[in-house]
Amino acid sequence: MASSLIRLIGVPLDLGAGRRGVDMGPSALRIAGARKTLERLGYEVIDDGDIVVVCPEVQEVRDPKLRYLPEIVRTVDNLSGKVERTMGRGEFPVVLGGDHSMAIGTISGAAAHHRGEDQKMGLLWFDAHGDANTPDTSPSGNIHGMPLAVVLGRGAKELVEVGGFGRDEARLDPAHVALIGVRSVDECERGVLKELGITVFTMENIDRRGIHAVTKDAIAIASAGTEAFRELRRRFDGSSRGRGSRDSGERRADLSRSAHRDGACGRKRKALLVRIGGSQSSSRHPELDS
Repeated sequence: MASSLIRLIGVPLDLGAGRRGVDMGPSALRIAGARKTLERLGYEVIDDGDIVVVCPEVQEVRDPKLRYLPEIVRTVDNLSGKVERTMGRGEFPVVLGGDHSMAIGTISGAAAHHRGEDQKMGLLWFDAHGDANTPDTSPSGNIHGMPLAVVLGRGAKELVEVGGFGRDEARLDPAHVALIGVRSVDECERGVLKELGITVFTMENIDRRGIHAVTKDAIAIASAGTEAFRELRRRFDGSSRGRGSRDSGERRADLSRSAHRDGACGRKRKALLVRIGGSQSSSRHPELDS
């Protein structure tokens, strides 16, 4: 989907996290000039304002394994609908948040749109962690540690079915998912990532190869055999080359040796980029067996 019109959608959500504060993210990004920056790049920008989220002080935690589940489901389902309608109008949604649980709504909305057009998606996920826990594996019950598992069809029924998807129905093919910047993965998440065949680039990979090379490989994985990333890929590396050959040890993550990061690199960052996916393939991750 190519569009010169960007629609900003704020999600002041921190119910999925273990501490308060990230609900101020949409306001902080607006104050920092997100809209003006996008307009300087030549885009028309419409700001939809924020989705209303009920604060935790007036709610109860009904299930310690799925903290604040009802309000998170309501919020991400609302977001899913907004994203799907935005894309249906030919506009490009940029979602400002907010804790990681909001990704369930963003990806569900995009996937619902592409499903209606008989298209597949790819996903780039920049994060220090895997976010692939389920209620059975989460040590905290915080839903911000579960969104990747949910969009791949695993986890609580109420979350998996956001956006009109069925139980155990994945929004996208794991072969077209790439995690970038990982430095800490729970043991159970490690097994999920290995089982699904998701490609993981750790901070060690970035330190060794550089962010440009790692991101170029990740884009190739998310867009292999598709049209959606063609323009982005040309802008990124000046060519229309496909995936090419890479050493499997560099392409896949060694999660057994995650480096400790401090300073700017130690603070968790996350960006989500969703487009049409590509051809189906699968891969083993021998490094995850160690």
